[in-house]
Amino acid sequence: DPEVYGEYLYSSNRYINHPTNKPISTGPVKIIDGSLFVNNKPFSVKGVGYQPIPIGLSAATPNGTNVIFNTPTIYNRDFPLLRNMSANTIRTWAKVTNVSFLDAAYNNGNQSIYVIMGLWIIPTLNLSNPTVRQNILDEFENYVMMYKDHPAVLIWAIGNEVNLFYTGNISDWYSLANEMAELAYNIEGLTYHPTMIVNGHMLYFGDIDKDSDDSSLNFVDMWGHNTFPGREFNCYFDYYETITAKPLVLTEFGVDAYNMTAMSSTPEYEAVHADWIVHQWRQIANNSVGGTVFEYSDEW
Repeated sequence: DPEVYGEYLYSSNRYINHPTNKPISTGPVKIIDGSLFVNNKPFSVKGVGYQPIPIGLSAATPNGTNVIFNTPTIYNRDFPLLRNMSANTIRTWAKVTNVSFLDAAYNNGNQSIYVIMGLWIIPTLNLSNPTVRQNILDEFENYVMMYKDHPAVLIWAIGNEVNLFYTGNISDWYSLANEMAELAYNIEGLTYHPTMIVNGHMLYFGDIDKDSDDSSLNFVDMWGHNTFPGREFNCYFDYYETITAKPLVLTEFGVDAYNMTAMSSTPEYEAVHADWIVHQWRQIANNSVGGTVFEYSDEW
C-alpha cells in the first residue's frame, strides 16, 4: 500500500545485521565468523570484573582506581586465586596504568589471564563538543599506543553504560565510540585487537536512528552488555541476534549478595549465588563468546 510503504521500508531497515568490514586480524586476538580466537585457538571469555579498590578509597577518590594497578601486593594476591578458579580473563572499568599489572596477568604465558582493557568515559561530558571529543580520542590513542603490543591485551573496551546516563544526543556517543574504534584500527593495523562498546543492557542498542546499528559502527567489532535479567536470560540472546551480527561478551552479569529470603545482607546465601551464576553461565556459554561476572570484589 503506497500510503504505508515508506513506513514499512523504514521499519524493516531499522535493524540490519552486518559484520564489520575490517579484514580478519593477523594478530594474536581475532574474530572469525563471530567467534573469538587467541593464538589461533577458540577462546571463551571466562572471567570477572576486576577493580578491587582498597578500603578507604573509591573510584571517585583521586588515584582511587590507579592504586590497584600500581600495587603488586593486591594483584599478586588475586591472580593466583583467579587462576585456581580457571578464570582466563579480567575486565577493568578504568584505564590500566601499569605494564607490570599486565605482566603479572600474562604470567609469561603460563595460565595467562587476558585483560579486557577498559577506558572510562564520563557520561556527563558534552560529547557533541569537538574539543571534548578530541581529548577523549587523544587519551585513547595514548592508551592504545602504550599497550597494543602487550600479550595480555584481549579487547579494547570503550566506556561503560554511557547509554544509560548520557543526556545529550545519544548519536554523539555512538559516533564517538566508532571513531575511537577506527583510531585503534589505524594505530594497530592488520594486527589489531577487537574493540567493543560496553552498553547498559539493550537501551539504544543496534538502532539506525541512534547510529548504534552495525553499519554505523563499522569499526566496532563486538558488544559488551551489562545485564541482570534474573536467573533466566529467556529470549535475550534470540533478540540480540536479530539486531546485530557482532559477537557478544556479557561484561556484567550475576546476582548480588543480598539475601532475598532473609531480606538482609547477612547471612549471604552462597549456594543460591552459585546456583544462579552457574545457571546463567551455561546460557552465556551457549549463546555468546563468554562473560565476566560482576564482580570479583565490592569496590564501594
